[in-house]
Amino acid sequence: MSKLFDLIKVMLKIGCIGFGGGSALIPVLEKEVVNTKKLISKEKFDKNVVVASITPGALPVEIAAGVGYLVSSYLGMVLAAISMALPGAIFTILLLTVFNNMESDVLSIVNYIAIPVSVYIIYMLVQYMRKAVNTGKDIKQKISTLGVILFVFLLNGGKEIDMLIGWDVLLFFDLSSIQILGMAFFIIFFLGENAGKIKKILAGIISFIYVILAGKNDFDYPHLKNLIVVMMFICGIYGLMVSFKSHKNVWNVDWKEFFKCIGIWIGFLSIMILPACILCDTSIIFLVKGLLSSIMSFGGGDAYLSVADGLFVQSGMIPELVFYGQLVVVVNILPGSILCKTLSGVGYIIGFLGTGSVCVGIIMAIAGFAVSVFGSCGLSISCFHLYSGLENLSVFNGIKKWIRPIVGGLLISICFSMLTKNLSTGVEIGIGKVWMLLISATIFIIIIMFNEKSDE
Repeated sequence: MSKLFDLIKVMLKIGCIGFGGGSALIPVLEKEVVNTKKLISKEKFDKNVVVASITPGALPVEIAAGVGYLVSSYLGMVLAAISMALPGAIFTILLLTVFNNMESDVLSIVNYIAIPVSVYIIYMLVQYMRKAVNTGKDIKQKISTLGVILFVFLLNGGKEIDMLIGWDVLLFFDLSSIQILGMAFFIIFFLGENAGKIKKILAGIISFIYVILAGKNDFDYPHLKNLIVVMMFICGIYGLMVSFKSHKNVWNVDWKEFFKCIGIWIGFLSIMILPACILCDTSIIFLVKGLLSSIMSFGGGDAYLSVADGLFVQSGMIPELVFYGQLVVVVNILPGSILCKTLSGVGYIIGFLGTGSVCVGIIMAIAGFAVSVFGSCGLSISCFHLYSGLENLSVFNGIKKWIRPIVGGLLISICFSMLTKNLSTGVEIGIGKVWMLLISATIFIIIIMFNEKSDE
């Protein structure tokens, strides 16, 4: 029981400081659940990261559910996911209720608090990348790992570099996280463990063409891009089948646990949405669209906002002015998953505008929150069991080897993005970019000194 309490406290804590998006919280989660509390091993944590990375939904909530399941079975799975997602959802509803009366004051306070928290998150991301490089057994492996990190950043970080220093050359690439992960899984699956020279050349050519076509540039050939994606999918499946043939009896899935976990998440959703279904006529439509949006939520928080716009704004369920003038502003300055915050906020707005009752708004927000958690964790925990039965395949050794450097490259983009946000906040309050950069650097050094002293 003590482990369960530690688990809940850790997830609530991270949910409260979770600025920077899902990937940014991977190092924070690892530090707390692996190094500090020692709730699970590093290998099991990495497995959760892999599963969460290849399934749609709120990444930190998915990881929390997987960790909770390993620590304290079904109860830990549900409570850990709720604890991770709850702070951001609560803050969102609180801000929406007072937004009109205290708009500028509330936003300013949150922005000021976010400055040191953002620097702390940047520190954790740097530590994660340093550890990823140091996992190499020799200097050659360390250089290879660093090379992968920098290459992933080259593909992913064009927008962040342009925002910080105005250098738009790398916008030629600027692939999304899900595009990079998809290309990485294609390469790993297709090549396997002992690929020949011809397969490596073929994988390189296909990947290069995909980068050119998928990047933000003038090469607008959608049919060719779709053809390349299909080729990558077929080649990846081919590599997976080859790996299957070389490992007999590899499919060892605990189907009983698989269906139990799904049943528990269905039960959780049914209980949480029942009051909304009784009190609000539009709740069923909202919940169906909310679940659909969760399943479609590949590509990070900003990508989810575009999905939510299409399903809730363009369909007329909530006004565009309220969505962009209030909700989007709130979810972008608060910690936590954008998916969970947005669905909670959309539910509140629909309930409040439809009935004029804050209570109904809160009940609808709870339903939206439940759908976001269910949509994220129901699928990821199912994939977790399937992955557990397949992880002995040779291709999954490649995933275990390269997932941390790939994530590390994506995290550099987040560091740039969070630093840019701090500089923008400084400009808003009358502090120049240079001074804000010095303040952020000072906070960063203090954090390093504090952590080194704590480790002694």
